[in-house]
Amino acid sequence: FEPKRGRGHARNRYVIEAKGSIIAMTDSDCIVSEDWIEKLTEPIISGEESVVMGFEQDIIKNYWTRNIQKANWNYIKQNLYGNYLNHVDTKNFAIRASLMKKMMFDSRLNNFEDFDLYMRLKRVAKIRFIPSIKVSHYHKTSFKKFIMNNFDRACWTKTIFDKHKKYHNMKKETMTQSV
Repeated sequence: FEPKRGRGHARNRYVIEAKGSIIAMTDSDCIVSEDWIEKLTEPIISGEESVVMGFEQDIIKNYWTRNIQKANWNYIKQNLYGNYLNHVDTKNFAIRASLMKKMMFDSRLNNFEDFDLYMRLKRVAKIRFIPSIKVSHYHKTSFKKFIMNNFDRACWTKTIFDKHKKYHNMKKETMTQSV
């Protein structure tokens, strides 16, 4: 029923209306466990962290979804530095509300708005990764859907790259390195 549609806009409205001190997010194609919020927010409540991200587990487990899950895990391992991750995926994510209200999502983006959030967030906070906190996720179930999704992400990555390149000396760091 919203006049402006899109994930970034919907998430911003949720952030604006949130009354608590922590904002937790998951996606509509995910299923969380009963204790998900408790586990995800505990490091923030204890004061140890400002941002926490968990991982995912494949629900369907067909050929494509198993391979997508494996590729996602390999990507995480490449961007993991100790207990901290150079990446944000808002399907399993919690953040101090005060920090999220300063950051917000770029509602002009139709995809990868969480990557754009990461590009700004990495300047002010570390993302604590806890792989044992999982959401069950419905991955793309066919090669065609996988390719279409990745093509769309590639297009939006270029837009986000152009938006953020003034903050990066590309000879010294890649787009996913923390500062």
